[in-house]
Amino acid sequence: MAKLYFRYEAMNAGKTTQLLQVKYNFSLCRKHWREGKVAPEA
Repeated sequence: MAKLYFRYEAMNAGKTTQLLQVKYNFSLCRKHWREGKVAPEA
């Protein structure tokens, strides 16, 4: 089950950058999983 976290930080603290990094890493992991490069987690 996915979890949603709220980040409370000041402006220009990198919240958007963090969100984009997480999205990119998630999409990359899904791509590798579909190609059979990474075993799915139990």
